[in-house]
Amino acid sequence: MKTIETTVYSYSELSEKAKEKAKEWLTSGDYWSGTNAIECYKEILPHLGIEVDHIYFSGFWSQGDGACFVGRWRAKDLVDQKAWRKMKWGCEELTRIRDQLSMVKQMYRRAFAVVTHTGHYNHENSVSIDVELDEENGVSNPEIEKRLTELLRDVMRWIYDGLEKDYEYNHSEEVIAEMMDANDYTFDEDGEFFG
Repeated sequence: MKTIETTVYSYSELSEKAKEKAKEWLTSGDYWSGTNAIECYKEILPHLGIEVDHIYFSGFWSQGDGACFVGRWRAKDLVDQKAWRKMKWGCEELTRIRDQLSMVKQMYRRAFAVVTHTGHYNHENSVSIDVELDEENGVSNPEIEKRLTELLRDVMRWIYDGLEKDYEYNHSEEVIAEMMDANDYTFDEDGEFFG
């Protein structure tokens, strides 16, 4: 039987080169999947009148990356301005979208849209959005239908932007260092995980 002594280091004690190796170890698996952020979006979107079946995304640096959702939008499910203001989302873009959706609702209270995934990609243009302004009365207004379609695509762009920011935050040096230290991870001098 042999006893081998090994010196281990906390993340903050590593050289910059060893830190890079330790970061690769941490982020190589399922470190960030976007699941938490997507769950937040699924809680927010119903306030915009959107019933989400699924959110797809891929990111963040390749052609075809983006986010989209599959589901339905109904004018009747959009929260009124007073309820929206109480929620204090603090997001100008989302408030702009809600206000524009509200204008559609004022004109067509029975308006709805069905969003289906149609492509191999996961961005806002890989969905089909079928709009009905008033099915009972056969009302059609191509300009409003186009505007509603674009607003739903704006929501998808907003989701992607938020996912990218969440990814960058969770991969920042500060957050990684905090996570390594909080979990008491140790490494050899080259940055190989020890325990």
